[in-house]
Amino acid sequence: SMNWYSNLKIGKKLLLVALLALLGLGGLGSFFIIEMGQVYEKANYGNANSVPSLEVMYRMVSGSKDIYISTLRHIQNTDPARMSMIEGLIANARQTTEKALADYEKMLSDDTDRRMLSDDRGAVTELTRAVDELLPLSRANKNEEARLLLREKGFPAQEKLSKLVHEHLEYNMKLAKTGSDEALAAYQGSRTQGIIAIVVIGVVLLALML
Repeated sequence: SMNWYSNLKIGKKLLLVALLALLGLGGLGSFFIIEMGQVYEKANYGNANSVPSLEVMYRMVSGSKDIYISTLRHIQNTDPARMSMIEGLIANARQTTEKALADYEKMLSDDTDRRMLSDDRGAVTELTRAVDELLPLSRANKNEEARLLLREKGFPAQEKLSKLVHEHLEYNMKLAKTGSDEALAAYQGSRTQGIIAIVVIGVVLLALML
């Protein structure tokens, strides 16, 4: 079956070997580019998702704490102008928290991530409902009733959110570690396959040259 090759002149043999080498190395190069792209995608997960999620979650917790602290300050004041200024701070903190929730929605990874964000949002809603309920009491200087409402509804919601965000962050770090582990396994697999392919190409070319 190799008679046709044996009958070729040496120049054509070398040309054929060179062409096969070019095709083999070109295919190998394409394989490595695709494989390395997948490795990079997996390894980059921590930077592309988990690091930004840390910043967004910090804004989420920071905004909700500002809501809580500003509400507490509102209850402690009796001056209408001062209370109005504090209500502006509460509105800004709510906006910060809502924006953090919306920003995180763009970075969702899976259904578990989506469920955890829903829980985060639920805790924020509990807090803001408590604030909406107690601000009229505070404005009317019914401070004891407002404090009781904050203690019974606002504080538990704030604590719940902090706990949920902490768990959510741990889940993101777990996803990042999984991505890194998969990247390492993919890299090692690609390297092994590449070495095998190089050896096979080398053997075939050597056989053709003999």
